Amino acid sequence: MKLIATVMTLALVMLFTQPAAAQDDFEFVDILEVNFYGGIGIPIGGIAEFSDSVGAKIGASVGIDIGYFLKPNMVLGFSFIYTRMGHEDIQNLEDKGLYHRLFNPNVYLKYYFQGESSIEPYVKAHFGIEHPRFTTFARHQDGDRFREISYGGAWALGLGAGLFYFTSDWGGLFVEGNYHYAFSKDNDKKYGLDELTFGENVSIIDIHAGVRVLFGKD
Repeated sequence: MKLIATVMTLALVMLFTQPAAAQDDFEFVDILEVNFYGGIGIPIGGIAEFSDSVGAKIGASVGIDIGYFLKPNMVLGFSFIYTRMGHEDIQNLEDKGLYHRLFNPNVYLKYYFQGESSIEPYVKAHFGIEHPRFTTFARHQDGDRFREISYGGAWALGLGAGLFYFTSDWGGLFVEGNYHYAFSKDNDKKYGLDELTFGENVSIIDIHAGVRVLFGKD
């Protein structure tokens, strides 16, 4: 919780102390950014050796961000990221359509370091809820086997950075990396004959690339 408070405090300090950039060419009002992206999710920590089942391995992620410019260099928005990971050493589960999955809706705050170049570096913080759905061995009256179990939501947060490149006045390409952490260790699920506990805090590095499009009145 101290980490959450620190991240949110830094975000608010940046929001209310940074001066707005001068706008000589146009009035900067009501601008939205929409980002579409895909990449990889790299599990680290406990989920890589998932104690109640089989460990997660590198998987694919897709996501979307929709944000509103509070200032010419600062965006507050909503994002959703879906990550699907396979299993260490037990490949036949994937043949049965069983994976480890993460569903992460969150709000984000992004700060662009603007200059004269077409390339803009930025930093990003996000806070939301992680919904892990992990392949777990479970006992059930219909038979004991591996199943995808939804463990419910847990608070999650993360920090990241990226580079954006303008290919036109209203859009471009970007690459981004984030560290994401969820407090999911105590999440539990009643399933069949078992009371299952997730037992791990989700920790993942997400690296992706995508397209950003800007929308405004003009």
